Amino acid sequence: MEMPELVRKCAEKELFSYCETKVPPCFRNEVRVNFRIEGETATLYEERITLANPANWSWRPVAQFRFQIELNQWSLHYPVDRDSWRLYLNAGPTLNLKSLLRAVDDDPFNSFWQ
Repeated sequence: MEMPELVRKCAEKELFSYCETKVPPCFRNEVRVNFRIEGETATLYEERITLANPANWSWRPVAQFRFQIELNQWSLHYPVDRDSWRLYLNAGPTLNLKSLLRAVDDDPFNSFWQ
């Protein structure tokens, strides 16, 4: 199921703004922070050039935000590996995606930025 269009547009705006501030412009040829939205899920990920071939980029998941349509709120999840996620219990579900982005940065457990 797809998230409502207005929710998606607001999420895109928040995530784009967040990604733009994470890496200084002078390093963006080596590191990028980006996101993708699929269905009810927004995934934040980091891209880096590979040492073996600087023309190639590798990526790793950073955080996942899941929108629950029935409750009209977001939940935050951290990566266990590339394809599985766990609910981040240090930040409860919220209507405010921006507060979950702050939780990603303020994480005392280093669940996101490793």
